[in-house]
Amino acid sequence: MSRSSAAPTSAPSTSPIAPLWEMVRELRARAQERRTEGAESVALTYEKVANEMSNALDAWENSDLTMEQAVEYSGYTATGIRLLVRQGRATLRRRDLPRKPHAAPALALERGETPRARPSLADDIVTRRRRRRTG
Repeated sequence: MSRSSAAPTSAPSTSPIAPLWEMVRELRARAQERRTEGAESVALTYEKVANEMSNALDAWENSDLTMEQAVEYSGYTATGIRLLVRQGRATLRRRDLPRKPHAAPALALERGETPRARPSLADDIVTRRRRRRTG
């Protein structure tokens, strides 16, 4: 069985696109169901969509990232990522990078959106003082 028709095995369950991999598995299961019902053309359509989706997800997960992109995607510092790479625990491929829970949403980064940073304590204090002076 080729890689494109096999269920993905290397997508971590913590991947931000894990639900999309689940959809690929579901599409393949539906194809099998339709095939057992004798609806071969419908089964082939399900398989085609599942394969195209699987190939696109593989390409996205295997894409190389710059250090800046890796920092944004993973939530780790550049120093932390360099350490992981030196230890052989990660490369700058999206698939290999660990992600912290507070890391920016992966798909938002792909659309070119910048994550909104939480205001710092200093910004919060300055804003409150300005409000008191004007109000």
